[in-house]
Amino acid sequence: MKSLRTPDERFENLPGYPFEPHYAQVDGLRLHYVDEGLRDLTLVCQDWGGLIGLRLVAEHPDRFARVVVANTLLPTGELPEDVGQPHTTIANAGHFLQEDAGEELARAVVDFIARNA
Repeated sequence: MKSLRTPDERFENLPGYPFEPHYAQVDGLRLHYVDEGLRDLTLVCQDWGGLIGLRLVAEHPDRFARVVVANTLLPTGELPEDVGQPHTTIANAGHFLQEDAGEELARAVVDFIARNA
């Protein structure tokens, strides 16, 4: 794959971009990313986004203060014994929200964040 790399000097002293450079090598390409050490985040993930979001929490638990999960799962490789809608109860968790009423779900998430911010 052909690629063209912008010289580092082009990114020095950019107005409105005070972030330090961080780089990762992926398949021979150098990628820039922003990592400002965010903490006390609230993750809200739903449906297929839970597969990504819950992995992120598992890898960086120190960055998250709250997690709101709706209509999703994180596969463990184990098969449920019962057929139907299996779920796992998480110790000290708040409420499990089912995606059957979008506006009610949105209101519940906003209220939860407001109460726990």
